[in-house]
Amino acid sequence: MSDYLELTEADDGKLFRIRIDNTGEERIARYHWLTLAGRELKLPCFADPDHPEDYLRWVHDGNARAVSRADQPGGPVSEAAPERDGNEAL
Repeated sequence: MSDYLELTEADDGKLFRIRIDNTGEERIARYHWLTLAGRELKLPCFADPDHPEDYLRWVHDGNARAVSRADQPGGPVSEAAPERDGNEAL
């Protein structure tokens, strides 16, 4: 059994606690299935929930994995994207 969640189109717009594969950093990010900030995506990705247009903070699915939903208690979160209340899409 995997420690990571399998995300689908139904998870589009929801907040997740993610782990970046090459650094181990954990942070809160919003999952985007096929569009983000008005752009069409070739692959699903995660973005900073406070600044979704900042493509430098986008992390494509495959380079990061969802550990849990953001509304569930979990481990450490970076200062870059603070944990929020709720898990609803904006």
